[in-house]
Amino acid sequence: MNREAAPAAGRVGLAVGVILFSTLSSFAFADDLAENQARFIEVTGEVRVVPQGSSNWIDARTDLPIDVGDVIQVGEDSQAEIYITKNVLWVLRPNTEVIIGHTTTREGRLSLKTGGLIGKVEVPGTAWEFETPMAVCGVRGTEFVLTHSNPEGTRLGVFKGAVELRQAESAEGTYPPVTINAHEEGVLQRGKPFKKLARFSPELNVTAQHLPSVRTRFRAIGDIWVPLTVDYRRELRRKIVPPVKMSPPRRRAAAQRKSRSQP
Repeated sequence: MNREAAPAAGRVGLAVGVILFSTLSSFAFADDLAENQARFIEVTGEVRVVPQGSSNWIDARTDLPIDVGDVIQVGEDSQAEIYITKNVLWVLRPNTEVIIGHTTTREGRLSLKTGGLIGKVEVPGTAWEFETPMAVCGVRGTEFVLTHSNPEGTRLGVFKGAVELRQAESAEGTYPPVTINAHEEGVLQRGKPFKKLARFSPELNVTAQHLPSVRTRFRAIGDIWVPLTVDYRRELRRKIVPPVKMSPPRRRAAAQRKSRSQP
């Protein structure tokens, strides 16, 4: 992955993603940072972040708190483990890009732009939503793998429990959710009807092979994980993430977007 010169289209796409998920400034997200415990637990290889409200990449580090609007990019032969809260783990696979939505210790949103992730949740009464360009997945307590690419579309495989998969809203209207149970796979590809498979496809099996190591890491992290205080999380964030300054017009525009996004 070339850090020095990203394609122009990639920069435009990144800017749009940051605008959609950002609001005022790093100080405006103080409450969001206080509500969640999400942070990098382990970073392998090249993993970088565009903090919310910024356009500059920084290297991800172990224990870096994750905030709303952060764009995370995992390079080739790399991996990022994100521990959201006690017994909630997302493992971002190589060549993956995600945008973090509003997240607390009980619920959260994540947008998978490309690549794949493995998730393991063992907290009853929680709700997690994953978006791809083609689908929305509702996750409760489960083990699953989610991938997306332009040629292969969106693929959801469930190892344990069940996940609701719903095709993204389009000009044709909205679509009802379909429950994907353990050992099943849901497939959404552009221009093709939805498919529900009774066994994993070869494409999904490539990522599914890593589940045993994810389970091992899940147990190991759970044994040593402790929540961080709000002040400590903010201090860690300030040490690693440069402050973001926004002009008055951008602050007003961001405030208007935030107001419209609230129910």
